[in-house]
Amino acid sequence: MGGRGARLVRGRGHLGPSGSFPSSSHECERGQGDSFGIGVPQSLNGPLWSGTGTGTGSGTPPVVIEVDVPACQVPRLVGTRGALIREFSLRTGATFECGRSVDVRGMKKLSIRGSAAQVEAGRSLVVTKLGMWSALESPDRTVVLQVPVSQKYIGCLMGLGGATVAEISLLSGAIIDCGRDARERAGGGGSRQQLTESDVRVVTLRGTAEAVEKAREIIEAKIEGEGRRRMMASSSSSSSANN
Repeated sequence: MGGRGARLVRGRGHLGPSGSFPSSSHECERGQGDSFGIGVPQSLNGPLWSGTGTGTGSGTPPVVIEVDVPACQVPRLVGTRGALIREFSLRTGATFECGRSVDVRGMKKLSIRGSAAQVEAGRSLVVTKLGMWSALESPDRTVVLQVPVSQKYIGCLMGLGGATVAEISLLSGAIIDCGRDARERAGGGGSRQQLTESDVRVVTLRGTAEAVEKAREIIEAKIEGEGRRRMMASSSSSSSANN
């Protein structure tokens, strides 16, 4: 795989992995009167707290910052039964709390509490996720980058159950589609042909220009690291055989 082979095109937005978008900006406007936007269970109508985090760990007072979040995006940021915001808390060790009030801009305040490093990590995840949703709702801001990846690296890129590619998507803010090689898809007789390590897949990245570039960099670093690991393993195996 190499950056030189990447192809950059503009494309329309696609649904992200966390759910569908509001069908129009009016849905966001309608949600501003409700403390947690549209279609949110009443149990969420109150401060949102997704775990205690790990604290600062040094006895120093925690750092607290506030991030403006569109009221209509709060339910999406919370996730089903709090899954997404809980994942942010588990990943960063920070505590997230969202107030009830909506300002004149249709924004709610999301407080992030923890050590300086935890708070910055939490802020980065929130801002990245909001940026991805905003870009995908605005086709003119959506960048699509197609990157060829050798089939032999697809497994390490995807990870067990897709865990690695999901983490890259979360960290970068880009949507990543590993796709399928033409020969992997059903042929004329409905059969599937086995891919070899020399085959290439096209991995498609969607999001803001910044998110797509970050995802590309992470993917290339991941593949380069895996390539070095395999070379070292092969060299070690050869040395052992010679001895």
